[in-house]
Amino acid sequence: MNIQFVHIMQLINGNMIIKFRIANGTNKKITAIPKFHVSVINQKNKGIASYSNNSFKVNVPKHSVKEYSITIKKNSISGGKADLRNTNIEISGERVKL
Repeated sequence: MNIQFVHIMQLINGNMIIKFRIANGTNKKITAIPKFHVSVINQKNKGIASYSNNSFKVNVPKHSVKEYSITIKKNSISGGKADLRNTNIEISGERVKL
């Protein structure tokens, strides 16, 4: 399993949307990613926003790639509006047991 960041944008209402791809190179379907965590870090290495889920539900068939998105609410973003041009996105999750 491989998770790759695709796109980030901040909506007018202040919410942040992060799109990413999950690639499944195994012979079995992936249905969940345990301990899923996303961090948005600015150029000063300060955390702007984060998202975590104990078990992120997905449906990625064997040997395929699927795109997903998450929404981080405005009240979870520190400092209000953030400059997204120079941010780092860290996406992690526990290895899927097949």
